[in-house]
Amino acid sequence: MPILRYEDLPAIVCLFRYDYPDTDFREEPFLALTISLKPTRKRGENAFVRDRAYLLVFRTEPVRGNSFEKYTQHTIPDESTLRKTYAPSIYDETIQKIRDEIKDSSIWVSIDETPDKEGRLVGNVVIGLLSEQYSERILLHCDVLEKCNNKTIVKLFNEAMGILWPKGIMYDNVLFFISDAAPYMVKAGQALSVVYPKLTHFTCVAHAFHRVAEVVRDNFLK
Repeated sequence: MPILRYEDLPAIVCLFRYDYPDTDFREEPFLALTISLKPTRKRGENAFVRDRAYLLVFRTEPVRGNSFEKYTQHTIPDESTLRKTYAPSIYDETIQKIRDEIKDSSIWVSIDETPDKEGRLVGNVVIGLLSEQYSERILLHCDVLEKCNNKTIVKLFNEAMGILWPKGIMYDNVLFFISDAAPYMVKAGQALSVVYPKLTHFTCVAHAFHRVAEVVRDNFLK
């Protein structure tokens, strides 16, 4: 059960006492402490909205089954069906929208890696248009890295550009590479500058400040 605020308790008890009168509150110590609060459910509340509120509070459906099936009269497919059958086509449509937006425009590219909950190193490639008008950042590509070094970063960068321009990478249109100041990122930027002639590599100023702060902390423990 998620951590809730004290002022949320009347609503929680109301949900249980009005809609689920057979619930044994003694099995829920947390709810047993609040059962004395008087429920204040208003008549005429929308059942669908109430079910959504229950899901928001308890992170679970109010009754067994699936409320989406209840209200839409459609069977909810299994996760594997969505992942294997529908996700690939949605991915292709999304990538095509990105290609249509970028076309042959100049872009900036940013790469960072982060461990996922399984401990795998996931590289993320974010791009954006270089224009006078504001452009939203676009997550173009993600991939699991065998190792985190300059070679895997260069490979990830090139793969992302190949996805963006499948008929031929527009090397002259990649103008900026933005990353943290890790040594392998600096080395990757130097290698990419050879292949992308107009590329300039910028390292994150915030990351540099963070590294300076770490040095200060190490030297002044007190």
